[in-house]
Amino acid sequence: MRFGALLLSIVLGSSSGATLASPAFAAEPTAAERETARGLLKEGDWLYSGGRHEEALERYRAAHAIMGLPTTGMSVVRCLAATGRLVEARDLAIRIARSAPLAQENEQFAAARADAQSTAAGLEPRIPDVNVRVSGVSNTASVLVRIDGVELPRVALGQPWKVDPGERVIDATAPGMSRIRLVRKLAEGDHATIDLALSPLAASSPVPPPSAALPSNAPQPRDSSLAPDDAQAPRRPPLLGYALTGLGAASLTAGLVFGWKALERKGFRDDHCDSSGCDPEGLDADADGRKWATGSTVAVGVGAVAIGAGVYLVISNRGAGKPSAATLHPTGRGAALTVHW
Repeated sequence: MRFGALLLSIVLGSSSGATLASPAFAAEPTAAERETARGLLKEGDWLYSGGRHEEALERYRAAHAIMGLPTTGMSVVRCLAATGRLVEARDLAIRIARSAPLAQENEQFAAARADAQSTAAGLEPRIPDVNVRVSGVSNTASVLVRIDGVELPRVALGQPWKVDPGERVIDATAPGMSRIRLVRKLAEGDHATIDLALSPLAASSPVPPPSAALPSNAPQPRDSSLAPDDAQAPRRPPLLGYALTGLGAASLTAGLVFGWKALERKGFRDDHCDSSGCDPEGLDADADGRKWATGSTVAVGVGAVAIGAGVYLVISNRGAGKPSAATLHPTGRGAALTVHW
């Protein structure tokens, strides 16, 4: 029951993904929990040494959620810094350095707290900040500024706001004013000032009055751009329908091949994994198998959509009513087809 609550805290917990010796988790971890944490740390170390920092971070977060020790927390800090999450890394390092000694304190935990303090001091000058200043409005209380989709507090306008290095998306708007959006790339230690001048929205053009309606029995005007008799226009071969059908067949074939590759890698993974975990070859096979499975799902989805659309276009070909263009868009679950008539 305690282990389930700990795992749930990974999803519902703070942004750093871990806490330090909070009262809710003050009980001594069970033997199974400690062994699970050891396995997670071992896998995380192997992934980290191979440069797979995002995957390593998942293992470290889970191990720290179980144990909540200064040593496991510093593994998370190290990986956060390696992935460019300097703000979160420093915040967790400060909390580790300030955490109270444990009842069973040892030299490793004390050394981890000292390491956390020096790490936090080293990260501070590396964290960039951005100062957003907005003009063009009389009431700044109505201004809405976001950085990477997160709304800035009103008191933060005109003040340095700490962010991670990399590309940051900044946008600002206010009632009745145009929206400004820009992308700014910040290096470690940068101090950027961004001035945003909002302008009023352009007045909409007046809608012209509708023309007088013709009597219901009056002859309707004919568009001179139309052919003399569209109904008699010769039909053309539905080339778009044939092309989509062929694309769909090829995509389905690719999906079957990808699925076979995924099953092959799964079998290889099962040979290199047991209840205690996976060796490096098993982890690689698992990652490859997931990629092949994803490719199979996308390819089959694209193929089904394309074949369905192609058959429909071939059957419903009506000369002047044929589509002029079609666009295939990938989506999170497969693909979507947009046909323009």
